[in-house]
Amino acid sequence: MYLQYKQIGKWNNALYPDMTNGGYYYGEKVYQVLSLVAKSLLIWQIVGGTNQPQDMSATSVAVL
Repeated sequence: MYLQYKQIGKWNNALYPDMTNGGYYYGEKVYQVLSLVAKSLLIWQIVGGTNQPQDMSATSVAVL
């Protein structure tokens, strides 16, 4: 977002003379790809069960 706001590098609108706001569109494409990758990694963590707590019933039994 910072690069897009400051128009640094490929986020510079002047690099796309045939398009209005070309740097903005490039930034949106990058955001979409990063969002897809992050959501894919999250779903694989959920499917794989890596965030599940360990089973505490066998190791610690509370006696009242």
